[in-house]
Amino acid sequence: MSNPGPNIVAVTANRATAIVSLAVTPAAVAAITTAEQDFTLAGVAVGDFVSVSTTAAQTAGVAIAGARVKSANTISITYVNPTAASKTPAADTYLVQIVRSFPVATDFLVNSVSNSGLLAGNITA
Repeated sequence: MSNPGPNIVAVTANRATAIVSLAVTPAAVAAITTAEQDFTLAGVAVGDFVSVSTTAAQTAGVAIAGARVKSANTISITYVNPTAASKTPAADTYLVQIVRSFPVATDFLVNSVSNSGLLAGNITA
């Protein structure tokens, strides 16, 4: 059987990508649960795709399960704590990748022909 490939959700010929840094100080996550926590990130918009990564080691027993744009200028990061004790995710400068379909010229401060650059409103990267 051949591999049918990925299920393409949306075909978009025009996209812009930015990777920015964001100082994050999460709250504790209770034992054996997940918790979504909100952080301000100027310039993100509902409909943007976001992905987050820590730049240093995460607290043992804690993982990032996902991220989303909750509202304009706000991202939500979901943390998982499968351990038997409350854990606080590491405070760190996270890297956040933002992908926007059909951007307008003012969305990103584009600095190369690859159409990637800084997210307007957040020039800390």
